[in-house]
Amino acid sequence: IKENGGEPANFLDVGGDSTPEKIVAAFKIMLEDDQVHGILINIFGGINKCDVIATGIVEAAALLSGGKEEFPIPVVVRLEGRNVEIGRDILQKANIKNLYPAASMDEGAKLAIKLAKKQWEVRSEKLEMVEGAHKIWKRPNTPFYIIIAALFELCAATTISHF
Repeated sequence: IKENGGEPANFLDVGGDSTPEKIVAAFKIMLEDDQVHGILINIFGGINKCDVIATGIVEAAALLSGGKEEFPIPVVVRLEGRNVEIGRDILQKANIKNLYPAASMDEGAKLAIKLAKKQWEVRSEKLEMVEGAHKIWKRPNTPFYIIIAALFELCAATTISHF
């Protein structure tokens, strides 16, 4: 993230025994903060199966959007490992608005930061219409969540404190 212009700040661990329900719960935690502008999911699955992660992402989109199958902010997903083709197929067929695939962690980080910046700019423009509100959004420590599932299924979410 640092190599691509972001600053990691916090982590959220979803564990090595991920289920769709745990993925949905992770999204709920991350989206509670209205200053989150994007999510990067980087899965290297060994114990975790990419198809289970993908199913959780699809369920999260449906649940959090009231069945519209969309995310309120950009979500970039890089899947690699066990059942990766099935997982990628699940995400592609789901046709979720604001969901973007990435082939590598580096590509995903670059895309997630680019989309988060764009999301931040859109929110800033909307809030500038309200007198004084822009001061809330133009702070340098605007967070950006990232879920990282590393080798051995250590999963973490990182906020980027500024761009």
